[in-house]
Amino acid sequence: MADLTLNQKIKLISRLAEAGVDTEKKLNDLSVENMLKIPNITIPDIHNFLELKQVVKSGKLFSYLNGVNESEAK
Repeated sequence: MADLTLNQKIKLISRLAEAGVDTEKKLNDLSVENMLKIPNITIPDIHNFLELKQVVKSGKLFSYLNGVNESEAK
C-alpha cells in the first residue's frame, strides 16, 4: 500500500473527478481499461486508483484519508 500524504490523496480523488468519476458507483465500475484513458496516467496512478477503489468498497475512506490503518489502531 502506498504511503500517500493527505494532499496526494485529495489530488488522486480530484483527478478521478476531472475524468468524470465522481461517485462511488462510478469508481466501482471503473475498469483498468478506462483508467488508461485518463490523460498522463502512470502505473503508480493506476495502483493508487485501485487501492482507492478497494478502500471505498470496504467503507474505510475516512481512515484512508487520515492515514489510519485500522488493523494497527486496535
